[in-house]
Amino acid sequence: MENFHRTTKRQGNTEKNLNIFGISDSDMLNPCIVKIICGIAGSAKSSNIDRFFREKNIDYARFTSTNKLKRDARDRYGCYCDTIAGGLFHTDDGLFFSEEKDSPYENIVIDEILQTDVKVIEWIKNNYGNCNIIVTTDSHQMLSSENGRAMLASFETLCREPYVLYKELSKTFRARDDKTERYFHICYDFVHEKFNRFKADCKWFKQINFSDLRYNHTDVFICHSNDIELELYREWDIYHDYTADLLPKGSIARKEEFDVEKYPIIPQAQTPKTNISYLQPSNVGSVTRYQGSEVTKSQILYFLVGKNDYVNNREWYTAVTRLWSIDNLIIVWCDSKKPEGHPHLIGDDAAQQRNHGVGQHQHHRRGQPHPETVEIGRASCRERV
Repeated sequence: MENFHRTTKRQGNTEKNLNIFGISDSDMLNPCIVKIICGIAGSAKSSNIDRFFREKNIDYARFTSTNKLKRDARDRYGCYCDTIAGGLFHTDDGLFFSEEKDSPYENIVIDEILQTDVKVIEWIKNNYGNCNIIVTTDSHQMLSSENGRAMLASFETLCREPYVLYKELSKTFRARDDKTERYFHICYDFVHEKFNRFKADCKWFKQINFSDLRYNHTDVFICHSNDIELELYREWDIYHDYTADLLPKGSIARKEEFDVEKYPIIPQAQTPKTNISYLQPSNVGSVTRYQGSEVTKSQILYFLVGKNDYVNNREWYTAVTRLWSIDNLIIVWCDSKKPEGHPHLIGDDAAQQRNHGVGQHQHHRRGQPHPETVEIGRASCRERV
């Protein structure tokens, strides 16, 4: 653990009451009070907590839902970071959350809790008082595909416990303009409504057909389904694109250094049930897999969806709130026909027959604004009223 202790100098007066989120410093450091900070995407939950511990010159540990977010947090905050499954639980023969571990630090942050397991709720109940626990999440984002509803119910029960101090944040700092911030709030408010925001609002965004899409390494490609992601892999032979920024998955997910060319690149639809080692490009995935990340103004977010697909409000909200600006979102309409078969092969026949790899079609938009902007703010506000 010594390698993860802070090396920064004291940045503030430890006696100063910072009062972040309207919570007193004594409560923030009280292990008998579980702090749950819930709020809209980009509400600076993590950065304010990090600022608190920096100014108090106190070490803390951060646990989050994926290895990608773990690495991102470590690079950004410089504290000890791990996944929730690996840092707070033992794994038994590939079974996550099998047995609880003790916390490595007295002060811990558990982030993206709704993407994990109900056993994490039990861990909190069993360990508060022994360590100071701060939980951060956005209850309107995507839930775990396996036990999401049960996890949300357990989380809501936890929020009502007498030893829990619950705070909800409504201000987002991710949106870089008023129009984007306004639309974030519209989508946030409609997560629990039957009225479908995507169906109503998609006409306000730039739209292209899948055949007009040009895959590249700069932009972000969020796929509504694994079948659409598979179609993207086949069309652009992503199976063999080792020049991309690749994430370790499966049995090598926790590895920090590895020989990239030793492992296959596999889309989610073709991953076998056995725990194998494989890779996926960091800029391609589902809404759930890209949760917690951002799309900057130098990038385009392509949202790939079938023409007859239903996009629920929770998924649309999660996708939209990755953006700094909603002007940078393009909807890509895909053929809703399912690809034939999901063979567990590395580069199937469809991919092998392609004669256009990403290198031939690579185009760079970094730093260049998209020529068409999206007119959405006023229309969406009128519909909301």
